[in-house]
Amino acid sequence: MHRFHLPGSFNRHVPLVYTIAVGLKAQRVLDLGLGFSTRALRTAMERTGGVCYSCDSARERFKHLYAYEDQHWKLSLNPSEVFLNRIEGPLDFVVHDAAHDYKQVRRDLELLLPKMRRFGIIAVHDTQYPGLQQDMLAAIHDASAAAKVSLTTLPYG
Repeated sequence: MHRFHLPGSFNRHVPLVYTIAVGLKAQRVLDLGLGFSTRALRTAMERTGGVCYSCDSARERFKHLYAYEDQHWKLSLNPSEVFLNRIEGPLDFVVHDAAHDYKQVRRDLELLLPKMRRFGIIAVHDTQYPGLQQDMLAAIHDASAAAKVSLTTLPYG
């Protein structure tokens, strides 16, 4: 049994991430912050024939993962701004589980929004986490204030 089935588990978002990517028939997906979502997105891209581009700034921690790149998964171990300035759109789906501070989340979203395809989805993790919620939500609202977007908050993750 996977851990996301356990009561109170923080991994309940993983099946949703997979389902969104497959449901969108996503071809270009970004994964900011390596973690449980990474595997779900890689698996989804194998199904849709797309590519998941993952980014994390923890170079020493994750450099061994370069050996696992393939046609459906590309890895960048750089700060998110470096990665986001290099990646081209349009993007179908983004999972942001990288920095959790106002300034960085806002900067990341400001770089991402112009690269999204129409009706693309950006999922920002930990917007309901105590101690992070206020800054995370403020960053989302401030970064998207001038964009035509709709926001939905899920009661977990």
